[in-house]
Amino acid sequence: RKYYPRLASDIENFRNTRVIPIIKTLLKIGKKKKMILDIPDEIILLVFTSALGHIADSEAEIFSKQSYHQTFRYAFNILLNGILTKKGRQILNYKLEVNK
Repeated sequence: RKYYPRLASDIENFRNTRVIPIIKTLLKIGKKKKMILDIPDEIILLVFTSALGHIADSEAEIFSKQSYHQTFRYAFNILLNGILTKKGRQILNYKLEVNK
C-alpha cells in the first residue's frame, strides 16, 4: 500500500466486489449444511480480512523463515478451523488427506 497505492486500491476493489460476495455465499451454504458455526458473517469476514491483511502488510522476521504463501496457509488453516463445526472439520481434514 505504501509503495504501490494504485495496486493496493485495485486489490481492495477486487476484494470488495468479487471475493467478499463469493465468501458470503460460501458461508451461507456452509451454515445451511451445518459445516460452519452460526457466527455472523460480518464478524467472520472482519477477522479473516484483518488477520490476512495484517500478514500481507507485515515485514515481520517470520518471513525470513517461512514464505508468505506458507504463512498464509497456516493462518488460513487456524482461522478456518475456528469457524468449522465438527462435521466441517472432518470433511476438510478428509479433503486435505485425499489431496496430499
